[in-house]
Amino acid sequence: MRNSYLAIVAMFLLLAFLALCAAGICSGVWSLYKQINLKTFAQAHTLTAVTPSPSGKTQLLRRMDANYRMEIVVGLCLRNGVELDALIKRQADPGSPYFRRYLSPQEFVARFSPSQADHDLVVEYLTSNGLVVSQSAPNRLIVVAEGTVLQIERSFGVNINEYSQDGKVYLSNDRESSVPSTLAPIVESVIGLNTFAEYKSPMRSLTPQVRPMRPGGLSPQQIATAYNFPNQNNGNNPSGTRYSGKGRTVAIATCFSYKESDVEGYWKQYGITRAGMVTNILIGGSTTKPDKETTLDLQQLGAQAPGANVLMYISTTASIKNLTVVYNKIVTDNKADVVSTSWGLCERQTHPNEVKTQHNIFKQAASQGIAIFAASGNAGAYDCDEDSKKSVDFPPSDPYVTAVGGTTLSLGLWNKRKAEEAWMGAGAGESILWPQPSWQKGPGVPSNQKRNISDVALVASPLTPGYAVYLDGVWEVSGGTSFAAPNWAALWVLLVEASGKRLGPPNEIIYRIGQLPEYKQVFYDITSGSNSNWRGPGYNAGPGWDY
Repeated sequence: MRNSYLAIVAMFLLLAFLALCAAGICSGVWSLYKQINLKTFAQAHTLTAVTPSPSGKTQLLRRMDANYRMEIVVGLCLRNGVELDALIKRQADPGSPYFRRYLSPQEFVARFSPSQADHDLVVEYLTSNGLVVSQSAPNRLIVVAEGTVLQIERSFGVNINEYSQDGKVYLSNDRESSVPSTLAPIVESVIGLNTFAEYKSPMRSLTPQVRPMRPGGLSPQQIATAYNFPNQNNGNNPSGTRYSGKGRTVAIATCFSYKESDVEGYWKQYGITRAGMVTNILIGGSTTKPDKETTLDLQQLGAQAPGANVLMYISTTASIKNLTVVYNKIVTDNKADVVSTSWGLCERQTHPNEVKTQHNIFKQAASQGIAIFAASGNAGAYDCDEDSKKSVDFPPSDPYVTAVGGTTLSLGLWNKRKAEEAWMGAGAGESILWPQPSWQKGPGVPSNQKRNISDVALVASPLTPGYAVYLDGVWEVSGGTSFAAPNWAALWVLLVEASGKRLGPPNEIIYRIGQLPEYKQVFYDITSGSNSNWRGPGYNAGPGWDY
């Protein structure tokens, strides 16, 4: 009798469910069930190492206003990561049939991006908690969403507080973020819960008060001649083949803005005739705030590769969240053959899960044959500034990025190199985030199982004699690896033009050459000087590879 009763009840529920389906409601019932299931934090998964580690000087001020609106970026995990690593290695192997056979963004998505179903599950979870998804990237690696503090706290199992440190007021989560266990294999990071850590520019001004009306410091012609660039600026190569970057595209990943009059005034002063187009792509809104870093990057790169198109990917802030969106936009657009950036952050101030998301983006760039150059920093071996522990900068420490260090250069007659040695400010050292890549080997490379930087260098010292920069209509003399990175990127664009196709990540090529007898015919080996400075001892230069 009891079984018959239960059967009747079950039949009634089934008929009711079918009736709802017929009325077009059952999908909503099922969606509601999934939302309730996703919201269950009984089996929550903690995203480790997302909360920053501020110093003891940090002071809790108050809970953040529950109605204050914040924007976050959720990073998703790659699929088939081992297969992707193997592919990138084969693409760099001259003996492989996959050598320089780079993927399109669509091919990358089909093989390595998070599945559409997993992506949709993340979006559904965010919206079920009241967040508004403003952007879903084409590669499905990131989802940008906005909501109130209360909605974000509820979504990720945290409290958002206001803190102060060293006179700066910022927001931060008070504990590690959590997501439902259902999302554990899908979600890599939640970026934007903390506003303290931001990327910084390594530019060093020599004359911040003294602003001459005539240019001083190194010109594009002096740089091109000293380093034998195959372009029209090289005064010692009047009859040689000249490249300009024609038909190629380079991206500058940067923050804030620049004055067109400053950039054009710089090029005019040195007789640079630009044929390539400059296009601004704004991330996070628009800004009119001029920035020295953004200005000098375009001045330097545009002068050495005047035929290349330049895409300025400009963030309104220097936040990790916005720069993540910048890098992802560059990679999914897939228009740039080469990328230059001079914004970085001490590794110990980064969030390991957040840099994993950027690492995934750089992997996609590598699989598509995009070269990325990043300034290594200007604090020598002590990139964190606030203490005496040795540290390096991210993203130059990433294995899929070429870290550009700095030197001190003396020129002789006809702008030929007279002497060059290590510069005390050149960022260098061992990474705490990344193991030593298989390609990082050769004479002088330490066997410490760590990713070591820098990979290459170029003059960066602001004193010998520094670089000319045109800012706000007047001239300054400045320095830093901020200048070295865009010049290296420009050189690589010329090589891409010469080859007629993308060459892929430079590191594999550079370190392979470093093991050949022809090494000294291709590179100038810096064997003297060090990056020791007022913060403490650094690393000495010597024969072969060094920091």
